[in-house]
Amino acid sequence: MKLYAIILCAPLLLLTPLLLLTPLLLLNGCGEGSNKSKTANKDAQKMVSPDSLKMKPLILKGMYFYSAEASKFYDCESRKTFLIADKGENESIKKVYEKMPSRKPEEKVYVELEGFVSVQPKPTGKDMDTLLIVTTFFKLDRARKCE
Repeated sequence: MKLYAIILCAPLLLLTPLLLLTPLLLLNGCGEGSNKSKTANKDAQKMVSPDSLKMKPLILKGMYFYSAEASKFYDCESRKTFLIADKGENESIKKVYEKMPSRKPEEKVYVELEGFVSVQPKPTGKDMDTLLIVTTFFKLDRARKCE
């Protein structure tokens, strides 16, 4: 009986070291892969210089309007409407807009400006808003429209 048990258990005894070493071999292999990905990340970082990450302002032409709720800008080129952030040169545009003679409520007027598009959380914190931050206000032209 003992001989029978030894014959049955011998193959298991030989496989046990392999079963114990397999996870170590797998982990070691994963480590090599992560070294490769670290090298790839370093290569990618070399390709992206700090100068290439600087945001360049956009020159935008479109329709501006102001209501009690918010300032909005409709971009003639992309056909998208943006909320304008209460930062930057938005106050300058509001002042010129409000001083227009015979202005109708929420009247849309053509403006040219420079700015950045920023994605920020809504006040409710649930969704995101795409906002236009105006850095330079060039002109307002009541007679002009998007072409």
